[in-house]
Amino acid sequence: MNEWSTSILAYLRRSHRATLGVLTGAALSIGAAAAQECPDPNGSATGVNLSAGQLASSSRDFSARYVAGELTSSTCPDVIRVGYFNRAPSVNIVLSGATAGGNLRLNLRTNDDECDPVVLVRSPDGEWYNDDDSGRDIGRHWDSLIDVPTQMNGTYRVWLGHFRSGETCEGTLRVGYGQGSGDPVGTTTFSEWSSVTPDQRQFSGQPGGVMPLAVNPGPHFAAGEYHIYLANAGPNGLGPYTEIQRYTVNLGSNRLYRVDVGADDTLRIREDSTLGLHYGEPGDQQAMIYVRNTNTRTWRGICVLPSSAPATDCGDVGAPPTTFSEWNAITTDQRQFGTQPGGVIPLSVNPGPHFSAGAYDIYTADAGPNGLGPFTRITRYSVTLASNRLYRVDLGPTDTLRIREDSTLALHYGEPGEGQSMIYARNSSTRSWRAICVLPAGAPRSDCGDVGAPPATFSEWNAITTDQRQFGTQPGGVIPLSVNPGPHFAAGAYDIYTADAGPNGLGPYTRVTRYSVTLASNRLYRVDVGPTDTLSIREDSTLGLQYGEPGEGQSMIYARNSSTRSWRAICVLPAGSPFETCGGGGQTVYTEWHTVTNDQRQFATQPGGVTPMRTCDRATQTYGGDFPAGAYDFYVGNAGENGFLPVTDIRRFTVNLGSNRNYAVDLGGGSGFSISDNAAGMNMYSGPGEGYARVYYRNSSTMSWRGLCVLPSGWPISWCDIGVPNPCNGPANR
Repeated sequence: MNEWSTSILAYLRRSHRATLGVLTGAALSIGAAAAQECPDPNGSATGVNLSAGQLASSSRDFSARYVAGELTSSTCPDVIRVGYFNRAPSVNIVLSGATAGGNLRLNLRTNDDECDPVVLVRSPDGEWYNDDDSGRDIGRHWDSLIDVPTQMNGTYRVWLGHFRSGETCEGTLRVGYGQGSGDPVGTTTFSEWSSVTPDQRQFSGQPGGVMPLAVNPGPHFAAGEYHIYLANAGPNGLGPYTEIQRYTVNLGSNRLYRVDVGADDTLRIREDSTLGLHYGEPGDQQAMIYVRNTNTRTWRGICVLPSSAPATDCGDVGAPPTTFSEWNAITTDQRQFGTQPGGVIPLSVNPGPHFSAGAYDIYTADAGPNGLGPFTRITRYSVTLASNRLYRVDLGPTDTLRIREDSTLALHYGEPGEGQSMIYARNSSTRSWRAICVLPAGAPRSDCGDVGAPPATFSEWNAITTDQRQFGTQPGGVIPLSVNPGPHFAAGAYDIYTADAGPNGLGPYTRVTRYSVTLASNRLYRVDVGPTDTLSIREDSTLGLQYGEPGEGQSMIYARNSSTRSWRAICVLPAGSPFETCGGGGQTVYTEWHTVTNDQRQFATQPGGVTPMRTCDRATQTYGGDFPAGAYDFYVGNAGENGFLPVTDIRRFTVNLGSNRNYAVDLGGGSGFSISDNAAGMNMYSGPGEGYARVYYRNSSTMSWRGLCVLPSGWPISWCDIGVPNPCNGPANR
């Protein structure tokens, strides 16, 4: 079967002047042709819409693979004079703008000297045309060329075949349009942007190792002064053309020039009369340019204009690909991939169904449960998607993009076609959903779409009783947490805080500890907040018998307190939410900015060489010296001369202050922050007591004053500001 795909190739060459013999068969009806086992004009084929006017000014090149079929002159002598063809056409050219006396020129060109292409055409008026080697004068010896008179607009059905049976070849079908003998229209010679491949094999097959530039009108340039523009072309010769350089040259009469477009900063052009042996002399007052690209990595572009012409006459400089794929969340369920052809899932493409070949930025990320947001740990990779390629991407748990070509996917999904490519994805991780977004290189990441948001549901402080009788009366022996908005949590990532509550569940809540968990879809969780520093949480599907299932995208937490001595508290917030969202039952003790001297004599007079921090309890609105044990954010920075505010170059360090501990903080040194638990010399200070900690500080730097502020983890840094707010009696010590 002939395969057909269209793209503007490395060269947009123009039609050449030539007088060619055309074999024209007699007109036949469809019924008569079918009776002889002939090509079927009604067979399925790709359609291409072309305008005679456009083809007259610029011929079009299409890449093609032609395979010898079973139909030949012995099966259909009234239609086929030479060659082997398939039953269905290779392509249907739908022509508009045809004029009387015009010709549709079809030049079937081979990529090597061993192939011998043939072409068969049926015009809209029922005439058949067949050719073998008429293109030898403008290409390789075996090339076909045919001029089909265009008596009317309509569909010209084209079969691409081979002279010998059982042969397959790759080549190019060049389509042009002319008047009378097929001469192209135009009076000024120029060459629009032509893309030149880095594939050195293409040049080795060309006479002289070069390719002739397409000239409009051809076949040669008129001698004179020209501007030559060189540029970098995109992958596969597509746009955009960038880093454009202009050079001025004089093309002499009856001269042949060899241009190497491999360099990006110098025009390498020289006369080469030996090219006349391969291509012939251009004639009086004419010249010709032949090009190659010695760069093996980058496609290059060349345009040649009369020196008086504006650069815009080179044509469109191209643009990056316009196809993209927004965030696609990829499941962890390996069963899903097991049911997919090739074990992968095709990405959704906009506009689809395939990506345009070119340069792209691929973003990968961790997705939330069930592929919901937020998408985190986003990483960008730059790739080039080549023409007619299939790619397999594995988004498993890795910080490296695992992407490779996989032509076997064509067995399941088919080829994407010339100038196109496709990405198929899987996620080898069985634990975490992953996400992928593919954008044209340089496009803003916001084009990936919304990165998602954390769940909006939360649970403020819930105090859990020590009375085991209370749990005995509850279904499953647990108490459902209150959820806002209820009745269930949205599946996703959460921070769970546990704490010791005061008698009867009243505050303050102390020894606060934070745990990060992921609540999966349609899951029920049992949490024991008994006297432990480890979160005891597990799935318990039996709770569904008492409370029902939470539903898709939802989950639920049920709690108990196995301690018979101490009330406990639990708060559940979307990951990253401010700790204060837990409500007033949480930590209330903090410090505003303390600025710390660089005068070492001040510390020498202090027991242990440190100064105790003074705290403010916003609940009681009094100063003190103890922190309830739990998680705190230590903010440190540089203070002004003599300790004046503001504090600058602020850094945050999160630490857990343990129960009955004394801590020494040093604000000097290389990192600007270090903290020691019960360091030497701290025995001069009594312990703060069960459930509490104390912080002492010094500044070992002799150069700069430093600033220190300590807040319960998650509080906004604005609480550090002196007096804003300040619920305690008077300003904090500095």
